[in-house]
Amino acid sequence: MDTLHATVGDAIGRGLAEGRMPGAVVLVWHAGEIRLREAYGWRSRWEDTTHELSDPEPMTTDTVFDIASLTKLFTATRIMQLVEQRLVQLDTPVAHFVPEFELNGKDGVTVRQLLSHTGGLLSGLPLWQLEPSIEARLQRALREPATDPPATLFRYSDFSFITLGELAQRVDGRLLAVQIREHIIDPLDMRATTFNPGQELRLRIAPTEWSAERGGIVRGIVHDENAWSLGGVAGHAGLFSTADDLLQFALAHLQHGARKGIPLLHETSAVEMQRLQTGYLASGANRGLGWELNQRYYMGAFQSLATFGHTGFTGTSVVIHPPSETIVLVLANRVHPTRNGPPFNPVREATAMAVAEAVGVY
Repeated sequence: MDTLHATVGDAIGRGLAEGRMPGAVVLVWHAGEIRLREAYGWRSRWEDTTHELSDPEPMTTDTVFDIASLTKLFTATRIMQLVEQRLVQLDTPVAHFVPEFELNGKDGVTVRQLLSHTGGLLSGLPLWQLEPSIEARLQRALREPATDPPATLFRYSDFSFITLGELAQRVDGRLLAVQIREHIIDPLDMRATTFNPGQELRLRIAPTEWSAERGGIVRGIVHDENAWSLGGVAGHAGLFSTADDLLQFALAHLQHGARKGIPLLHETSAVEMQRLQTGYLASGANRGLGWELNQRYYMGAFQSLATFGHTGFTGTSVVIHPPSETIVLVLANRVHPTRNGPPFNPVREATAMAVAEAVGVY
């Protein structure tokens, strides 16, 4: 696997040289073992948007990242656990569980449609600017009108997963963070995965963006402004994690819902999450339940309807390719010190292509 280290190093090295991110961690699991776990570049490099630190921090493989929208995968998994408990039904209207969601023409939108981003909801709004409190922001997200009828188009929507997070709380009766910890994080022994990380993790956390509103470089506080304004915990964003922790989550899904004998999900639920749910749409959208399928821009040569994964705005991505038993995790701090840098997707795709070539898929 020397080729793997060389080709991935080249792909990440180009991204660093082109200023696409200060640093990254890449973890590759293939055919039963970790074949690569490497850190590149800098974990913390910038004091603000124009001044570099005099003593930057090197990236390490145990760096804790704000995983952004990879949080949605944990929310989707929790929803499927509630489905297994027969507390939630995929094709029941969301309003059955969250009555105020029914307002403004959303009475027919189902749980399945929110999980596959086909509910016709807005992508989102700047709740942190529009409403004065956590409860007001949540209610704005729940009550906001749909812009299209359900099952007529795919639109990636943070509001869909904010709603699903609230649905889980209404049905279970406990906070979303408590549910995800008890039913996903702790069973998989994901020791550095959490919402609102404490001081014990702070020195390992990769900073994200400089923000005047938040007093400088954001570190250890969720980057997504809506999740931040909702108290740091939301169905669409807020989790922090490491490459090794996320590998355990990915392996549980690759292995049809179980990991080291721990049943995270029943096999039928895991398979349903990975199944194409949007084939009826003329747009050709490729979505499972939570998972995204068949995307070249970060899956590279692993692209297929059998491949599932997701990306996160901060520079994170996971690719799972069951035919070759391969998982590719890319965790980067691409919004440090600003989100306005060069596009990051070329790094994701080049890394996936390098791995695919090394394992014989490309």
